[in-house]
Amino acid sequence: MTGAWAELESVSVCVPDHYGRLAGKRIAAGRMGTVLASGLDMPDFHLITGPDIQPSDGLAATGPHTGFPNDVLWPDMQTFRRLPWDASTGIVLAEARRRDGSVVAEAPRAVLQHQVERLARLGLAARVAPEVEFYVFADSYQKSFRKRYRGLRPLYHRIGDNDVLVTDVLDRYLRPLHQAMAELGLPAEATQGEGGTGQAEINFPACAPGPAADGHALFKHAAKAMAHRQSRAVTFMARPDQFQASSGCHLNVSLRDADGSPCTAQAGTVLSERARRFLAGVLAFSPELTLLHAPLPNSYRRLQPGGWAPSAATWGYDNRAAMVRVVGSGPSLRLEFRLPGADANPYLAIAALLAAGIAGLEEDGVELPPPGAAAEAELPLDLTEALQRFEESKLASRAFGDNIRDHVAGMARHQLRLARHAVTDWELEHGFETA
Repeated sequence: MTGAWAELESVSVCVPDHYGRLAGKRIAAGRMGTVLASGLDMPDFHLITGPDIQPSDGLAATGPHTGFPNDVLWPDMQTFRRLPWDASTGIVLAEARRRDGSVVAEAPRAVLQHQVERLARLGLAARVAPEVEFYVFADSYQKSFRKRYRGLRPLYHRIGDNDVLVTDVLDRYLRPLHQAMAELGLPAEATQGEGGTGQAEINFPACAPGPAADGHALFKHAAKAMAHRQSRAVTFMARPDQFQASSGCHLNVSLRDADGSPCTAQAGTVLSERARRFLAGVLAFSPELTLLHAPLPNSYRRLQPGGWAPSAATWGYDNRAAMVRVVGSGPSLRLEFRLPGADANPYLAIAALLAAGIAGLEEDGVELPPPGAAAEAELPLDLTEALQRFEESKLASRAFGDNIRDHVAGMARHQLRLARHAVTDWELEHGFETA
């Protein structure tokens, strides 16, 4: 046996599902040579699984009507890594293909790659740097489950927004996570306490969209794995507690020209013409693509007016109240896109960001409003509105194709049906005695 896996016992071969969870099989390392030659069979229900790991209803991609046949997972060895917390095990992300060898268009990695290729046809490339917020709790996942995820103990008992002391306390969990990410070849640039009790943020350096999304998915997997090993719990829900700050995933994006040179800035903090058009597209079209940045009912608890998350499509220079914050200068000038929540699938969120920017570059008449001025459409306030706008979006059909538009909409519709049946604590507290 030869290759990077030669001294390992097993390798997890994975694909991100629609909500960004890594789904796959752990195989004996000795099988990797065969898998690289002919792929790994895996049922295609990963295309339609929800956050509850149950298949959604009524999707064309697969379901009872197809019998959930096997896809073939083709490992992308550029993503192969040894797990720092389990030295005998490796992990590799894969491309999902059908039996005939065709790429599964609905797979999140394929959705993002399509937008990267569309941008390249315009002579441009993007660099993306995610900033991810999440909560860390002293309770284990098992204890959190038994407590129905209520009354959990944050790892630090006070808000720690930019408080170095709080960051130091959170390091009991964050330092091993930092070290694990560095060993995975994904070193973080910065860590800080955030505006919620026990909330943290980790920032990663800029890279190409595909590797940025791969790194993000691996980070969330590592964060949960490390939490399990420390008998702690983390959550990337957009709003796990209505009385605490929400968790976002800010995407810092910059443009490169055909020879790889930065081209976001014309000079200093002045946006280039292509960057202005890209930004104009992001402002004009993100409201109808919000479903890809906020995929779940809970996502919209974060996007309500009055908080730090955006509720309108605005932009400004170094303005954290805007949906797009233009920050930096010269080669470091970038657009900080603040719409996605921590619960967003990074592949789909980056794909939607690129699709909106590409529309601004391609279409005439898309004008950049003055800083602080709202675009014509405000952001959706709930999943129902976001789903309607996405289904009616001509851009969603044009940029992604009707099959992807219908697939994303169908996944959201299934989550909406589940949510409509749920009885919440708020409903009980407000209506149990008084209804």
